[in-house]
Amino acid sequence: MSRSMRSASVLAASAFLFGGALCAAQGHRMNGPLSRLTGGTIQRAAISADGLWAVYVADAHTIGVFELYSVPMKGGSAPIRISGPLEDFAGSEFAISPDSRYVLYRDTVNDLYRVGIDRSSDPLRLVDSAVTGSFEFTPDGADVVFTTHEPGLLAGLYVVPVDLSAPPLELVPQSALGGVQHFQLSPDGTRIVFASGDANGINSKLYSVPIAGGAAVLLYEPTVPYEGYNLAIAGDLLVFTVRVAGRERVLRSVPIDGSAASVRLDALTVPGTFIFGFEVSPDGAHVMYKADQEVAGRYEIYSVPSDGSAAPVKLNHELDPGALVIGAQIHPSGRWVMYNAGRLTPFNSSSSPSSSRSRSRGTTSRSSSTRRSCRRGT
Repeated sequence: MSRSMRSASVLAASAFLFGGALCAAQGHRMNGPLSRLTGGTIQRAAISADGLWAVYVADAHTIGVFELYSVPMKGGSAPIRISGPLEDFAGSEFAISPDSRYVLYRDTVNDLYRVGIDRSSDPLRLVDSAVTGSFEFTPDGADVVFTTHEPGLLAGLYVVPVDLSAPPLELVPQSALGGVQHFQLSPDGTRIVFASGDANGINSKLYSVPIAGGAAVLLYEPTVPYEGYNLAIAGDLLVFTVRVAGRERVLRSVPIDGSAASVRLDALTVPGTFIFGFEVSPDGAHVMYKADQEVAGRYEIYSVPSDGSAAPVKLNHELDPGALVIGAQIHPSGRWVMYNAGRLTPFNSSSSPSSSRSRSRGTTSRSSSTRRSCRRGT
């Protein structure tokens, strides 16, 4: 990032004002001063679940030395520095607890701390050794799940109470199932699903383990070497995409407790096609996915029960020749899907003065025929 871009970082809040209809927006600056001499910048920001606090990472005092700050969303008071120096790279990772009380972060030697979001409690080190992997609060905010590994070993999975009322519990020993690559918690926080593979991050398998401790259960083992999964929890099911041959990827679901085998959800019939992305409905009952299921290269959206109890249903209108669904999102009610569709065309000399640069980068643009629509979900 250039020096001029770095010095321009600003964190702001805008409150919409309604008077029967959207009529105005007012904003206020939230972050503290960022030195123009050091080129200070904000690398990441997040809002607490209760909506009262913003937390952000900035090198406000010394360039390249990132620290955590919190500030009330409504403004009116200066930001609070809640940590010392963080990991030695931009955009340092942190997490806010679901109850909005604490923030998790790692320092420059990868020690894991929690601190009061308003600095009402000082930083507390949660683990005696370095935490080299990812970390996350449980849904109730009472515990922290994390991955870490010692030199020469692959990552294991652990959980520790936020109040340190008990020592860290080892859920998956290091290198026991390969290396734990990423994980997700069930909505009730009782189980953790995770992918674990070899040192190169391939040959991954899916497992789940009780958060209170116990044997890990194998949920899915791919038939071809696979380097990663897209995972989402749908109630008591895990929904995921997996490669089955070449570039072909399919959509499956499996009970997170391993009580039944996985089932395939999509209906891809064209060789070489794949699931481009998916989203689980708010109640977990359905999955919307985007795929070139019927015609190679023509991406459309479909809805299917997350347990595979019925065949997929196409949601979009009949597309014009050469058109495809570009983006889609499920409404919070779960009853509607908003999507836009149209053609993607390369830039050419008549469409942009910078077309030669765009063309050399393979840039594409949406044509003027793009159509936005809403369809009722199933």
